[in-house]
Amino acid sequence: MSKKLLFALWGGLFILCAGLGFIPGFSQNVSAGAQAVLTVLAVAFFAPPTCLIYGAKKEKDARTLKLVRGISLLSLGLTLLALVQAFFAAADARREEKAANRAENQRLAAEAAAAEAAAREAARQEEAAKAEAAAAVPVTPPAPADAPTEVLPPETPAQTPEEPAPQA
Repeated sequence: MSKKLLFALWGGLFILCAGLGFIPGFSQNVSAGAQAVLTVLAVAFFAPPTCLIYGAKKEKDARTLKLVRGISLLSLGLTLLALVQAFFAAADARREEKAANRAENQRLAAEAAAAEAAAREAARQEEAAKAEAAAAVPVTPPAPADAPTEVLPPETPAQTPEEPAPQA
């Protein structure tokens, strides 16, 4: 294979892999077959530079070796930069998620405290109302022990006019 073709193939695979890697949500929604194809593409990405290095060593072409080495280092550096950026983005997202959860928990705790305070206030008002009602009822003092008590005879049922009076 010619050097131009290998460089073009390498560049095309790089663009393809980078493009598919940066599509939001792409890697989460692919089937097993598509994942296998992407894995093959990722491995194939390393084939052109390997062929270029092999050909350059065989022909003792220092210029091609330096060029491939430079492009490879640049590619690795950009990959490392993208990984670090992805790590910090994930950490920021996690931090924001924790802050949102913390705020939600504080809001729920404040609501619970307000409900508890309202329940205590209602109970206090109910107790105060009971105390006022008890104070409003006149209390009769107990009768002195030496006071005469009136005994009433037991009540008898009244006779109705329909019933005849008993005869003696």
